[in-house]
This record gives sequence, C-alpha cells and structure tokens, in this order.
Amino acid sequence: MEGDTVSVKGTLVHLRGIDAPDPGQMCRTLRGVEFDCFAASRDQLQSMLDLGPVTCTSNELDRSRQRVGVCKVLGKDLAAAMLVRGWAFAFSHLSHDYLGLEARAQSRRVGLWGVRAEAPWLWRTRKLNE
Repeated sequence: MEGDTVSVKGTLVHLRGIDAPDPGQMCRTLRGVEFDCFAASRDQLQSMLDLGPVTCTSNELDRSRQRVGVCKVLGKDLAAAMLVRGWAFAFSHLSHDYLGLEARAQSRRVGLWGVRAEAPWLWRTRKLNE
C-alpha cells in the first residue's frame, strides 16, 4: 500500500485525482532533518483505513493498467481527506476536482506543505534522469 493506493479484496485501486510520495522519496523538515515522506503519507492513509470498511467506485484504468477510483471509509472520500491533511498532492493532469482542498492544506502548512517536499511526479522524473 502507498499513500494514494488502497487494496480492496485483493485489488489495488489508485485514489483518483491525487499523487502521494513514492517509495524512497524523502522530505526535509524546515530545520533540515530528513524523513521518509512516503512512509508518513502511507501511515496517514492507513490510519483512515483502520476506521472501517473501504468502498470504491472504479470504472477506469491508468496507463499502467491499474484501477483508478473514488474510495471512501465511513462515507468520507479518502483522496479528499489525504489532501486536506496535506499528505498527497492534487494530480491535476487527471482531475481538477481537488485543487481547492490542496490550496487549503497549503495555506494551513499541514503535512507535506509544512516541510520541504517535492511533488511525486517531479521526483520520479528527476530519478529517471539521474
């Protein structure tokens, strides 16, 4: 599991409209202390999954043939919750639905917005070019 992917009955579903840090992606606190932002994001999602059963509506596949959908716990949209808490980025290439929630987290400097974090798609591109 990652900070933007859940497993429902053995099927992985990527949360539509968000992108969370990837395995190996590190961030820095404002004091320069490095930490595993992938693990922090994943743990935040796991804490929400622990609240109850997950339901997903998924009728699309991404480029790598992974299911993409809207998943909820106790009626709450997990992608929206990850954005409000600042542990994922709105992935506007796929959806503009969550940009306002990301802006709210950014203004409150919560989660990844309170540290030095690189957007996952930029991190992946940089890693490919190294």
